[in-house]
Amino acid sequence: MAIGDGYAVNLGTGTATRQPSSGVFETVHSVQKEGANDAVHLTDGSATTEVWATSVVTHQDARGASGSGRQRSYGMSIKIGNGIYIQKSGTTDLIRISGVQVDA
Repeated sequence: MAIGDGYAVNLGTGTATRQPSSGVFETVHSVQKEGANDAVHLTDGSATTEVWATSVVTHQDARGASGSGRQRSYGMSIKIGNGIYIQKSGTTDLIRISGVQVDA
């Protein structure tokens, strides 16, 4: 990837991270979360800040029974790199992350 390249990744049903290589930074613009089972955190490996709580749902069929709890998943600006990155805890939900590489 190069500066200005966009990315979109799925963090599957295992505990997973989006952690760029050393010296590379990305801006996260969207974190979509379909289920209400796994939290999404910003972490440096030991300390964490919650981006989406376990119960938050951002993307689901509009006719879904739990649609009233949906949150906006776009318009974020979170800079991540090798030292601070996105982590999905739990092993149930599919998480989608998209953004742009900003430094190399």
